[in-house]
Amino acid sequence: MLSAMESHDFAWFNRLPTIEDADLKRKASNKLQTALAVLAPIFINQGISDHWGICLLHRHWPLHEGEIPVHVKTQCATGSEWICEPRSKLLYKTSCPSVLRIASGSDRQLEPLEFSTDPAVCSAYGILMDRPQFQNQFCAAMREHSLDDTFGLIAIREATGPDRRLVEFNYEGRISVVRDTAVADFSPDNLIQTCWRFSFDTNAGSCIANCFTDCTVHGDGSHSKDHVKTHSK
Repeated sequence: MLSAMESHDFAWFNRLPTIEDADLKRKASNKLQTALAVLAPIFINQGISDHWGICLLHRHWPLHEGEIPVHVKTQCATGSEWICEPRSKLLYKTSCPSVLRIASGSDRQLEPLEFSTDPAVCSAYGILMDRPQFQNQFCAAMREHSLDDTFGLIAIREATGPDRRLVEFNYEGRISVVRDTAVADFSPDNLIQTCWRFSFDTNAGSCIANCFTDCTVHGDGSHSKDHVKTHSK
């Protein structure tokens, strides 16, 4: 069986749509509503909803052969940031998958798209690997409802409060930053929802889903104009 690092397909990553195109495709279908309804019970019943959610598959920037996208958590003046850049497979062998897609034509059910050095992600990946029944149910549901070309599996990252969200900014020079950001700092019209997590509402007696990461949109490809650069990149 291939290791997570060996099974990464940079060419497949490069074929992913931009965030704008992925969002348009998602909105033109009923796939998000289907995904939330079908997948929520699987995440809740298998006890994995505190660690993993679903994400809208999209690319940040192109990868070259031998590169993988790796997120590194840092602290900046305003809180936490996760900086993602193309990094050498050889130098980041101990990083863990943070985003996975449904595999096709291989001996694996899930294949990694993005990686992270964050210990919390590595812990979540260990939990995922210990849940083969979840993997089987998740992958079967994704294929049955034709969701596998739109959504992937993503390790959950936490904002620091209810009035804050994680917002992704994509820079020129193949750098992306996910930043813990105050909701009041952004107009909803400039944000695309990209990640959702599941929980059980005890009052309603049902499973619910909440968005926990957005991406900024400006139409020029840089996405950086509203972001105060407090990190070193």
